[in-house]
Amino acid sequence: GVYSSQIQTSCQRDPCEGNRKKFIVPVVVSIIAAVALVILEGFLKSKNQPFTYSEIVTITANFETGIGEGGFGKVFRGHLNDGTPVAVKLLSSSSKQGYKEFQAEAQSLMIVHHKNLVSLIGYCKEDDHMALVYEFMSNGNLRQHLFCMDDGISVEIAMWCAQRTSKQRPDISQVIVELKGCIGRNDENVRSEMTSLEMASYSYTLPEA
Repeated sequence: GVYSSQIQTSCQRDPCEGNRKKFIVPVVVSIIAAVALVILEGFLKSKNQPFTYSEIVTITANFETGIGEGGFGKVFRGHLNDGTPVAVKLLSSSSKQGYKEFQAEAQSLMIVHHKNLVSLIGYCKEDDHMALVYEFMSNGNLRQHLFCMDDGISVEIAMWCAQRTSKQRPDISQVIVELKGCIGRNDENVRSEMTSLEMASYSYTLPEA
């Protein structure tokens, strides 16, 4: 009776409760992450072409040409069997934030559809290998071209976007039209620039040439 009472009293104290919390929280987080991964993979399978890891290796010529790197991992240039140039973003196993960025980017590419947006072509999910395969941007990113623009134009656009109320501020399509006129490049370049700008509004990194 005394021994049982002592056990009951000790288990009512904070150390036992703290240990349970330390055990439960990681388990719940792991379950949520696993469910999110299954849902994401389901969306990818329903809308895009699946690639095996060996196909990714072939597409990128064994990861021969690197064109960028970020928190997600490295980006490689490659070609599909029909010669279509693609960018392959490979999830880095050493990246702590990599999976979150992978998930955010995949979801954004699946949700957003526009003629001027880069298209998600396919994905790879094989064992620990995860990658996104999408259209290759051959003309760099928006930042590179904005740095070459006239300072007055850059300031004008920035001030336009910093108006006090949302009604005064332009939406993304208006900014694109403005930049299209300012950049004045050929259709391929304009498409790349508009792609970079629109994708930037979803807060993730596109591949850079």
